[in-house]
Amino acid sequence: MLVVGDIHGEYEMFMRLLKVAEYDEAYDTIYSLGDVIDRGPESLRTLEWFAGRRGAYMLLGNHEAMMMQAGEDFDASRVWSRNGGGWSHCLGAREKFLYTCMLRTLPLTAEISYDTGAWRVGLVHADVPSGLPWKKMQGVQTGFGDAVTDWSDSASTVAIWGRRRFKADLAMRKLPRDQLAAEVKMRIWPHIQPVRGLDVLICGHTVIDDFVPRGRGNVLWIETGAAYGGRLTAVDPLKKVYWQVGRANDRVWGPLPLPHLDPVSRAYRLSRPEKAQMQAAEAERREKFGSLLGALI
Repeated sequence: MLVVGDIHGEYEMFMRLLKVAEYDEAYDTIYSLGDVIDRGPESLRTLEWFAGRRGAYMLLGNHEAMMMQAGEDFDASRVWSRNGGGWSHCLGAREKFLYTCMLRTLPLTAEISYDTGAWRVGLVHADVPSGLPWKKMQGVQTGFGDAVTDWSDSASTVAIWGRRRFKADLAMRKLPRDQLAAEVKMRIWPHIQPVRGLDVLICGHTVIDDFVPRGRGNVLWIETGAAYGGRLTAVDPLKKVYWQVGRANDRVWGPLPLPHLDPVSRAYRLSRPEKAQMQAAEAERREKFGSLLGALI
């Protein structure tokens, strides 16, 4: 069983990764977290590989969503062209239609269960909204406009665009708790909570700056920048190992043990004095707004 991060048309790297991980098409199952196309030199070849393989599955990423909606929405077409969609100009109308139909069948999520459900691994391209249980996330469907509405808080948009959990984790890594303002901690805390109903959630989408998988709570990120001079990563959730390849043929890593998932520290919850401070600040803002409104009336 392999789960692969964002390939982005890097077909040659992908083939080397499969060889390093000893992937056997006759026996193994492979999942892509989405974004198999765009940016890299061989998007069509990579897409064809997944289209014609038994036991090879793709999730919908934001780049597939842009391609899927480009024919129906000018904004999606414009955004896609700016983000690596130029390779599609070589496709005829019939090919483009067939691949678009294929993309419409892609799910937003997938689940791998081991030992009759005793160990549950969830897969999604980007993220799961804070507080949304996995069971409800599994019922979310792609919405029209998701390809370009990366600012939306809808579950379908967060699934292919979400970065808040990753950014909250990044803030915790960069600054110690005592250097974070109460307002920052208030924004961080909801987004670092584990996803209920899963043992592990594996995500791609946001590039990790040091090109090494990382995680917090029960969420593991594996987008290690194959299209940005970094590495392409595949993980085996059951064996808890991962493999990587770089751009050069001799740049190979693995199998390596999956990194420890950093705990969700309760220290990042607001303390009672900090809550009181926030409530006082909010009361002061409301009072000032009321005074201003009264003056205008």
